[in-house]
Amino acid sequence: MKIDLSLVDDTIKRQLPLSLQINNSIIDLYDLPLSVQKLFITNNVKPHNEVSYFPSNTIDFKFEKSNYNDVKIFTSRREVLIEYIKNYFSTLRGNYPFDPTFGNELKKYLHVKNSTLKQTLLDSELNTISEVISDSFRETVRIIGITKIPINKLDHVEYQLSIRCQVDSDEVIFNIV
Repeated sequence: MKIDLSLVDDTIKRQLPLSLQINNSIIDLYDLPLSVQKLFITNNVKPHNEVSYFPSNTIDFKFEKSNYNDVKIFTSRREVLIEYIKNYFSTLRGNYPFDPTFGNELKKYLHVKNSTLKQTLLDSELNTISEVISDSFRETVRIIGITKIPINKLDHVEYQLSIRCQVDSDEVIFNIV
């Protein structure tokens, strides 16, 4: 690190050898005596106290396996809302340890035999989910519809849910297995 001796503070200049005090040239910091190096660094080099791991426009993040095994950063409220809706649909009621009322009963309601009862229960659950997320974000979230797509396995049938929502004025469709 090169320093200009003409710009150095007088308290540091007095610590220099006389030949360097008279000479106002540019010199390498590491050519100076160790005590002067330390004094110069403590007085002139300011440490960075802030460490920023995320960009300033980060709203939320989630841990995700990627090329670098780190996090996925959300920079728009729309992305965060969609991620929260997916998480809410994926969480069954009672699975969240700190709030046993958090989650949904969609999996249970999808297997009800009576179709009118099933539709009533599903509508009620979807309205509850949209109200919870709308209240949390203070934005309008409407769940327009849910479609059950069967995926036949060898010994059982799994369902993929295709969920249509309206976040403010945008319509979003996402799938949950």
